[in-house]
Amino acid sequence: GIPVSRRESCLSRKNIFKCLEVAFCDVMKIHGCLAALNIKEKELEPCETLEEQFSVIKQRYFQEILVCHPDKGGDAGTFRAVHAAFEALRDVFVRGSVSSFVKASSELAEKYETVWEGMNEMPVPSWSYYATAAEEPVPLYRVESAKSGRSKCVQKGKAKKCEESGKIDMGEVRIGSLREETGSYTRWCHLRCWRVPN
Repeated sequence: GIPVSRRESCLSRKNIFKCLEVAFCDVMKIHGCLAALNIKEKELEPCETLEEQFSVIKQRYFQEILVCHPDKGGDAGTFRAVHAAFEALRDVFVRGSVSSFVKASSELAEKYETVWEGMNEMPVPSWSYYATAAEEPVPLYRVESAKSGRSKCVQKGKAKKCEESGKIDMGEVRIGSLREETGSYTRWCHLRCWRVPN
């Protein structure tokens, strides 16, 4: 079954969703969408890119949707509120209308009323649909061009081939490892410094 703490969290949030529906019937703010998914903004702060933040959001969405799904005794209204909040955040991500969910947490996400109405008309996919999607394999490492100049190479010892500062410039190829708790990639290092873990 559902762990008691998670079940209580889901049940206690029913009132939050009713408040959200009233308070944000015209527009829902990004921080409201994050709250609906039980995400605190500080959880997204370590993420360096919008993609990393959305990866954390997506992982949490699947955790929450599996707990609140009507097939497992959850409330259909709560399920739809969680789903509507995720869809609003996904729309913001796909459109690239913000550079960071944290920095833009008070900006408008989308017309919440429109999303909410769409959810009421939508059939609820089965619990197994979401369970299968949540189990989608995630690579342990990510290779990409640095999107900013904020990351630093964490490599140490003889393997470190870069300067002492370790700054990874924008556009340089970097490799990060998956942090399973959040679904984001951290511990970045330059491609030239990376070594295959034992």
